Amino acid sequence: APILDFGGLLPENADMIVDYDITPTVFSESILLALQEKAAQKGKVLPVHVKVDTGMNRIGVKAPEDLKHLLRLLGSCENITLEGLYTHFAISEAADKSFTMEQVRRFETMVDLARQMGYSPLLHAANSAAALDVAETRFDLVRMGLALYGYYTGPDCRRDANLLPVLTWKTSVVHVKWIEPGETVSYGRLFTAGRPTRV
Repeated sequence: APILDFGGLLPENADMIVDYDITPTVFSESILLALQEKAAQKGKVLPVHVKVDTGMNRIGVKAPEDLKHLLRLLGSCENITLEGLYTHFAISEAADKSFTMEQVRRFETMVDLARQMGYSPLLHAANSAAALDVAETRFDLVRMGLALYGYYTGPDCRRDANLLPVLTWKTSVVHVKWIEPGETVSYGRLFTAGRPTRV
């Protein structure tokens, strides 16, 4: 089955991506050119998905001018084809969908730009919360995460999808001890004992 790599790549990862026929995420000139070089050396045509940053502020092309530049460059790469264009929502699980809808607006601006340049890629943006709650985010594909495992992504998500958990975590207690008031527990120190506590 096709594998879409959502992560940020380094140019030195291009060999592996091409060897294993992985569809990479592209958002920079250096990654695109490294993939073109390796695909040409191996006589392959590699589909890619371009990530646009609409407000998550992780990887992705943010400015329309930068997307235009990247797509022009992609058009000159004989061994690369644009299969998809996507973004990712920062807070689609919140009850207030205004920022998600702003991200949709920004994404549609980038989609229009790509179409004006002659591209018609598959479009995707919706994670579990968006796919369940906001029809305008579904485009051509959705990327279900927690919902695949039967879980809603937050307390404000609609609960009418009849999600059923598909796994159960099972364990055995291997250690019990007492901690004193003021001591914290585990990563992030999220629990602080207010009294002598058995953990």
